[in-house]
Amino acid sequence: MHREGSSRAFSPPVQTAPEPSRLRYPLLIMLVRFDSEVGGFSMNADIAVQLLKAMGHSGTVPSAILAGDIPRALASLKAAVDASPTTVEGPSSARDEKDPKEVPVSLRQRAFPLIDLLTRAAQKGTEVMWK
Repeated sequence: MHREGSSRAFSPPVQTAPEPSRLRYPLLIMLVRFDSEVGGFSMNADIAVQLLKAMGHSGTVPSAILAGDIPRALASLKAAVDASPTTVEGPSSARDEKDPKEVPVSLRQRAFPLIDLLTRAAQKGTEVMWK
């Protein structure tokens, strides 16, 4: 827009996005929902795919596991969890830069809800689906 008598054109203030390093959380967080007759829960998609692959699954979302395949998948997942470090260590300088409220989470802690759901589904003889 141009005003009479003014040599400058109107321009709205420019808003810039924060630097990627200054973003605290991803702009988009994808979740995977696990469901079964024995219960359900949601978790971050990146972690869910990691756990699905540890079970011996392709990591495809959406998908499912039949009741008869759960014991083998559960054993694979538990073996992967047992082989992983129980504590998550990172460089202390990197941890100091992060929010002090952020606590590293081990694979064992992340896998607990899925192990619990698979255990209960195996006991009842029902499948588990995720989407």
